[in-house]
Amino acid sequence: MKFGIKTIIIGAVLVLLVVSVVIQGYVMYQISNAEKYKVDNAGKVITAGVEAQTFWVTNRLLFVGPTVGNLIGMVLLGILYVMA
Repeated sequence: MKFGIKTIIIGAVLVLLVVSVVIQGYVMYQISNAEKYKVDNAGKVITAGVEAQTFWVTNRLLFVGPTVGNLIGMVLLGILYVMA
């Protein structure tokens, strides 16, 4: 089976987009479990689940990674369009 450069580019774009969607889904799942700070009856601040700001600070690459992957995918598709 012979693979051309166009087939390789299309395969790379599909892989990038699938990985991007999986990472974005993971981020959305984690953020959906986030809860705001609550103050209990004793006046203590408690949290349950993941606090969104802390999640952003500790997992910043999970937000940036899919964006970069999408941009690379768009560039590859642009190259493919120019080659066609």
